[in-house]
Amino acid sequence: MATPHRLLLTGFEPFGTRDTNPSHEVISLLEKESFAGIELSTRILPVAYLPATEWIRTQMMHFDEVIMLGVAWARQEICVERVAINLMDATRDDNNGFCPTDMPIYANAPTAYFSNAPIKQMAAAIRDSGYPCKISNSAGTFVCNAVFYAALHEIAIRQTCPDKSGLPTQAVFIHLPSNDYIPVSSMAEAVKAAINLRICRTGDAGVSPAVFETK
Repeated sequence: MATPHRLLLTGFEPFGTRDTNPSHEVISLLEKESFAGIELSTRILPVAYLPATEWIRTQMMHFDEVIMLGVAWARQEICVERVAINLMDATRDDNNGFCPTDMPIYANAPTAYFSNAPIKQMAAAIRDSGYPCKISNSAGTFVCNAVFYAALHEIAIRQTCPDKSGLPTQAVFIHLPSNDYIPVSSMAEAVKAAINLRICRTGDAGVSPAVFETK
């Protein structure tokens, strides 16, 4: 019997003055789904820099693929993120009251990482399923970006372990729009299309995230 593909799907709790978060609602719908060949795990993360990044960092080793969901209220389409940057720069407190300005997520770490997942294929699969989607080149500088960066950083540093016990994990972040633009049920179908892309792929082991460094 083939080993199931271990997929972690994360979202976020509500934050600020809002009492819902579309990423949480999408996960609630997808938890009821069955995906052939996939062992699906889900987690709702706090909208708080430190506990969210620490949790994702320590869990990466347990999964073959990690799809992180968050909400970008001002966007009107689904965005598959290309890059995570090593920066925390908030204009408001996170849910723990932390409001960093111009701070690195990790000291002495690369400026940025590019996702090692097939982001263009994912975006195309979402569009082909009937939902607006594009590649985004900025995940922001709030907790969404921090979690994305933490995941890619953990993959990258484990690739350089002396015992070569690197992670084959792929990681991607998908920003969802407000449900004023796309209903939650439709967003869930779009994310399902991205998940089903994995079912259709074979022999697609993860690679180390590409590093972007300033000179």
